[in-house]
Amino acid sequence: SKPVNSCKLREAHIDFSDNAIADDCLMFLLNWLQSKRVRVRVLKLCGNQLTDGGLKSILDHVVHQEDKPYHELSLSRNKFSAQVLKELLVAINNHPAYPRLVCIEKSTEVRHMPLMLHATKCGMAIEDINAMIAECQKTFKICLEEGIEAGQGQPSVQPDPKDSFLVQLPKVLEQ
Repeated sequence: SKPVNSCKLREAHIDFSDNAIADDCLMFLLNWLQSKRVRVRVLKLCGNQLTDGGLKSILDHVVHQEDKPYHELSLSRNKFSAQVLKELLVAINNHPAYPRLVCIEKSTEVRHMPLMLHATKCGMAIEDINAMIAECQKTFKICLEEGIEAGQGQPSVQPDPKDSFLVQLPKVLEQ
């Protein structure tokens, strides 16, 4: 018989939206996933009770996830600051797994795929979001429009080959 704590999950699409998850619970969850070496591709945490501390846990998880990048983060309807969101984006930008490159089927073409990040209705002031976007765009591109879903299609804004990162932040100004 297999041990109760065995885990064969290696890549995960996790949806814990609308579960009243607080920062300490998220930190426990992310530490457990890291201990089991689960690579998170999609993490949906909309409508919980996350604050700056929760985003810092995600930041720490991203840094330790090594070679497999997130494709999508859904953080809408939580309460965090534009400053900590910027820190998260900068950490992802500096991660060696980004930009996420995808080979197009039946082609030799390689495309940059953006990180899809949903962060609407998080209580951030519009002027703080605009300042965060302006600061981030000195280093990488941010696309504010709807477009592709994680892993499908092509973003309307393509980074230059020298660019390291592209973030798609649809509707972020809807706070």
